[in-house]
Formats: sequence, structure tokens, C-alpha cells
Amino acid sequence: MSTPILRSLVARALFVHGLGHLLGFSMPARSWLLPGMKDKALRVAGRVIWVAAAFGFVAACLGFWGVVIPGVR
Repeated sequence: MSTPILRSLVARALFVHGLGHLLGFSMPARSWLLPGMKDKALRVAGRVIWVAAAFGFVAACLGFWGVVIPGVR
């Protein structure tokens, strides 16, 4: 398999995985680590983490395509 095809496949997988992290908004707020935390605070913290993960995967995808870091191919 050639390098451009492999980069494209990895970038697409990262992009789809990042979009999948946006599904975290529909999950109920529970935490085994912080069981005493209120539901509203858990929802806010969880959403921040889910969005950060989604953003990171999409940024990695753009990095593989050379959009975030131009000149690297």
C-alpha cells in the first residue's frame, strides 16, 4: 500500500473516531471517580472532556493531511 493511501486511511479513521466522541453528549452523567459530584457539574465536565477528545482526533486527522502543520507530508 502506498504512503498517500495509508495516510488517507489513517486520517479518515481519526476523523470518524473524533466525530464518534461527539456522541458523548447523549450519555448519562455518572462518575466512578467522583461519586459525590452533582449531576449538573458532571454533565459540564463530561461535555468538556468529550469535546476536547473530539477536537484532538479531528486535529490529528488534519495533521495527517498536512492542514494543521503545512509542509509536513
